[in-house]
Amino acid sequence: MKIDIRTEELTNLIYKCAKEAFLELFKNKEHYYYCVLLAPAEGYAPILSAWSFEALEREIPKHPKEEIWLYKWNFADSPYYAFGEEYFKPVQTLLDTYPNILDMEDDDQLEQEFQLRLLAMVQAMQKLDKEGIFSINQPREQIYINVECIPNDNSDVDRALLLNDAKNIQEWLKDNPKVDE
Repeated sequence: MKIDIRTEELTNLIYKCAKEAFLELFKNKEHYYYCVLLAPAEGYAPILSAWSFEALEREIPKHPKEEIWLYKWNFADSPYYAFGEEYFKPVQTLLDTYPNILDMEDDDQLEQEFQLRLLAMVQAMQKLDKEGIFSINQPREQIYINVECIPNDNSDVDRALLLNDAKNIQEWLKDNPKVDE
């Protein structure tokens, strides 16, 4: 996809807002293994979700152990789902000036607009990663980062492999295989 001024502007704003949110989250000194920006299908601002080992340990007594994989990687079950959503209000304000995905009738145009927003989120996560944000509280190789779609789809795996070293996310890959493979 062609990088245009809108993509650059959106990437920079998502980066700024996500950095503030992640830095606030990481103040709790927990050790994270899952940090994602979620991309709602409607094209709204990103939603942050995260899991720490400490949060997972707090959840285990609430669920049978054999079902841990059902919530270990589930963004919606995380106690940190939608963490710092106030930080992303400027992103939504900017997106409100973009074409409304919900009003688009042309599927190609809709897909192009959604991909622009995904690309901006991916580039923001890459900038945060390069800056070392995900090494706060834990070694980078112990944390899975991604931009995941709501609802999840096969493209989540592609972005996971783009944003992480495959050898470090084998457990996530095992629990989240591509449907068409």
